[in-house]
Amino acid sequence: MALTKATKRWTAEEDQLFSALLDLYCRDFQAISEQMNKSYNQV
Repeated sequence: MALTKATKRWTAEEDQLFSALLDLYCRDFQAISEQMNKSYNQV
């Protein structure tokens, strides 16, 4: 995050959008991981 802030001045709006996208991605990743774990445990 510090790297992007150094190269470009982020507006509050962009920061909010980025945070929301990152949050969605993390939640998605967590759900996928759980599904994979369930599938793996069934084998």
